Amino acid sequence: MEITAVKPHKRKKNRCRVYIDGKFAFDIDGAAVEENNIQKGLKISAAAVENFKQRHKFSRALDYGRFLISYRKRSIKELSARLKKKGYSGSISQKVLNELEKCGEVDDMDFAASWIRSRRRSRPKGEFAIKNELREKGVANHIIEEALEKVNQDSPPDRVSLALMACEGMLENYRSLDKTKARRRLRSLLSRRGFDFDTIKEVEKISLMDNETGNF
Repeated sequence: MEITAVKPHKRKKNRCRVYIDGKFAFDIDGAAVEENNIQKGLKISAAAVENFKQRHKFSRALDYGRFLISYRKRSIKELSARLKKKGYSGSISQKVLNELEKCGEVDDMDFAASWIRSRRRSRPKGEFAIKNELREKGVANHIIEEALEKVNQDSPPDRVSLALMACEGMLENYRSLDKTKARRRLRSLLSRRGFDFDTIKEVEKISLMDNETGNF
């Protein structure tokens, strides 16, 4: 087989299109063209063509992975799922994940700690709920526990304040309810948000402190 043309890609900068025996064969990065002396008239084997195709797929997948984490941290499982959805093979996806991990661009410990901090800044949830969210994103239990311990050491959580923030928008809606029903709904809301029983009881006391008539 012989390369009959090497043309600049019309839409992608720093990318070329390689033609073999008059037909399009594969895309290749501009740097790889120079590195491998890809030019018209070069004899090339089928194995070499397949190698260049795989290298280009890896390069594109790596770019896509970096694009995904450029605007939000992601767990390894999340990134793997997105690469699969994009159509990349398991072997290519694993090579991308390995490269990103090696470069420190993807790290489940860092992701978990960031997720915990984010949850405490906005849309507060209790640790039970946060742990479940991280498990759903594929983070291992021991990593979740280590991340929680680290974040708690750096910034000890005020669980009652977080719970009050979580239910703040709903307390107004409970004003027309009797005390028993209001308490039941408050418990249900905070339980769904993952707060522990002791924290919920403390929030009840604060919320109902001046509520002798059933109103907050």
